[in-house]
Amino acid sequence: MAYRLRQNCRDAGGYHGGHESFLVDGDVDEREPSSAGVPSAFAEETIPVPFNDEDAIPDIFERHGSEIAAVLTELALGNHGIVLSVEGYHETLRERDDYGSLLIFDEIITGFRVGGLQWAQGKYDIEPDLTMFAKIIGGGFPVGAIGGRAEVMQAFTPTGDVFESGTFNGHLVTMVAGLETLQFAKDHDVYMHINDLSERLRAGLQDIVEEHAPEYTVAGTDSMFKLLFTHDEPETMVDHCSAGCKQRPDCPRFELCPKTGADVAAGETDRWKRIF
Repeated sequence: MAYRLRQNCRDAGGYHGGHESFLVDGDVDEREPSSAGVPSAFAEETIPVPFNDEDAIPDIFERHGSEIAAVLTELALGNHGIVLSVEGYHETLRERDDYGSLLIFDEIITGFRVGGLQWAQGKYDIEPDLTMFAKIIGGGFPVGAIGGRAEVMQAFTPTGDVFESGTFNGHLVTMVAGLETLQFAKDHDVYMHINDLSERLRAGLQDIVEEHAPEYTVAGTDSMFKLLFTHDEPETMVDHCSAGCKQRPDCPRFELCPKTGADVAAGETDRWKRIF
């Protein structure tokens, strides 16, 4: 059996699109489809893994080893967060090379928003085997893309046996719009400007919550940001991560900062919806 490892939607907060193979909840021992209409066979081949739980990775590989075809992850949870990764988590995934599994980065949200033209994988200096992109690279037009190591990409048709095609593949208007957008961003240091604005915004939000709602958490990096309505405040406000949670172990808020999507969901989400 060729397993897929991924962060599951409800418990860990990862989201990789509305596909049968990704709509799975549970853990390595017990899992089921998270949506009506998805056959249970898909859940049998997909192992959900908690985000930021690096201890779970070696255990799963020890149990299933070479049966795992690929590991799919985000560099930061974007759909149910924002939750940044703790130091060493993605390196643990990369270290599974000896099992022959592919490491796939979902940069649908983090791509270009984090790390600019080098994406989040460049910012964190971790190279996957495949990367998924969408949205931003189309210059406002619907788009999706996949890229990676040449020997992996050559497995797709027309050079390989893995079928990949679509009505709008290589759509000229989308390709031109995306290329022009990225070229403009490169020539005018757009990402540096946006990241600076976002840093100032997170810092301002952090000043406000420290004074009025110290139990809340400001999260994000580069041009991503969010205010999380978490429950508990730290004992001290001294030496916090600047301009939002960076998952720094010596930060007084480290143990209180959400580590998974479930942690975010356990916050005051109703209050967040009413106020924001």
